[in-house]
Amino acid sequence: MLNVPWLALGTIYLLWGRRVGDKVRMALVLFSGLGLGVMLAAPMHGTIRADRIPVGKDVFDALPRALAGAGSGVGALVVFGGAAWSAVRFARSRKPGSGKLAGGNGLIALGTLVLSSGGLLQGIVGSDEAFALTLAAGIAVIYAGFAVASGVRISLTPGGAARDESRRAQASGESERRSNLPANDRGNSSTSSTRVGSL
Repeated sequence: MLNVPWLALGTIYLLWGRRVGDKVRMALVLFSGLGLGVMLAAPMHGTIRADRIPVGKDVFDALPRALAGAGSGVGALVVFGGAAWSAVRFARSRKPGSGKLAGGNGLIALGTLVLSSGGLLQGIVGSDEAFALTLAAGIAVIYAGFAVASGVRISLTPGGAARDESRRAQASGESERRSNLPANDRGNSSTSSTRVGSL
């Protein structure tokens, strides 16, 4: 009920900024309180077996299931939509590293679909094996997307890539100039020591 909406909050902050994200966060706090109260007061029906994952429709009434469906559905839609939109945006970009970022976001969107299909399969078919397999596969695909996207550092601000390249070139030039200095100018162990009393 609550884990997917809070996960989607990160997408809201990334795409729409802090102002919108703070408002959505307040709404999520209220929704979390409502969901917690409903779950604490909701009666459970039937017998829960130790060797099976219970299906919500077999143990809960309509209200808890409706809140869980709304929270998970809207949250998954936000995560999928944000990842898919970012993938298309980076795919159209010509900046270095955009291809990996597009691929990473595409994997996150695909993993979200896999996770959503797992919950749908368990609700309709009631198969614990299908739910477990799709859950593991979806998490693995999403993790792969984060791993691919995290391996690339790119600036989205205008001129950011040029500034980053300029800083790298400047740092490389300073390092090269220092390595070309005579040993006495570069310093040695006696002049570069940080111990108290050393020069």
